[in-house]
Amino acid sequence: DDIFRKVHSIFMHGNERITLNKKLDDELDKVISNYNIALMFNPNDQRALAGLDKIEKLKQIMFQDRKNLGNQFYKQALASDEDNRQGLLDQAFLSYSLALRINPKDVDALNDLGNIQCLKKNFSDAIKNFNEALAIEIKYNSKPGMEKELISHKNLINAYIEQAKYFTQQNDLNNATDSYLAAQHLDPNNITVITALNNLQPSIENFTKIIQINWEALGDEMKSNTSSTKSEPLAEKGLKSHQALVAAYSGQADLYQQQKKYKEAIDSYTASLRLDPDNKQAKKGLQKAALESKRNEIYAYRTRRSSNKENKKPANDIKSSLIEPKILKRS
Repeated sequence: DDIFRKVHSIFMHGNERITLNKKLDDELDKVISNYNIALMFNPNDQRALAGLDKIEKLKQIMFQDRKNLGNQFYKQALASDEDNRQGLLDQAFLSYSLALRINPKDVDALNDLGNIQCLKKNFSDAIKNFNEALAIEIKYNSKPGMEKELISHKNLINAYIEQAKYFTQQNDLNNATDSYLAAQHLDPNNITVITALNNLQPSIENFTKIIQINWEALGDEMKSNTSSTKSEPLAEKGLKSHQALVAAYSGQADLYQQQKKYKEAIDSYTASLRLDPDNKQAKKGLQKAALESKRNEIYAYRTRRSSNKENKKPANDIKSSLIEPKILKRS
């Protein structure tokens, strides 16, 4: 009782430094332990039961105060310059960490702590925080199949993307690829992730996905874009998804050309030029692919002719290959 009254008085009349003092938690843990020992001897001890109830109420106040401080420091950090940001992030980190000591299952605090860890480039810890938040949200707040709508799910994907960007800056492309793949596992159609993966390791499959997703996005953009009318057939050229489609078709065509699949390259370049007839890169690539395709056709034709000639032997050769029968003389 004495310890509790002391802690309660310090906290309720304290300031920010008192609120974030870890010793308060240690002192309250001692009080809880003593009350629980008392209840072991007498489960109906009213003083112990009342004391535990008071502690629970005090902890809720402490939790909310710490969470509010975390929000305050976090917002200040986002609005501050680089010189002051780190210190504010450290204060926000401490506030949320102490709040989570009281309530480890608070999804908002876990998500905010994860965001802070991302800003501090502690991506592994951020991913851990977001995974914990996601598990709680799925268990208590989510309907089946609605995981993608959860804020912690989106934060987790973003953490993997930021981690991948960091690895890319460090020229650690293997780990960058692994991080993007982890993000893609959570959201297979995330265009940002697929595009980034394709930049690291170009593939026909990724280009195909990018094209498919951007066609869908272009349709949505066209519906919402009031400037696009029937009298402006190329009004979509200024839309983001249109530009992405042109680039994707051209990139796919370039990759086909590298693989010496010239007919497929011609199809992709042609698709790019349908969207943007003035695309000089696609025009140049199409000319080259068409030339190489023609060369391949000529080479294949000559090869077939040569093969046919070898199969058709001259008459003299045929006669000489016949074995004349021997006539046996009678003795």
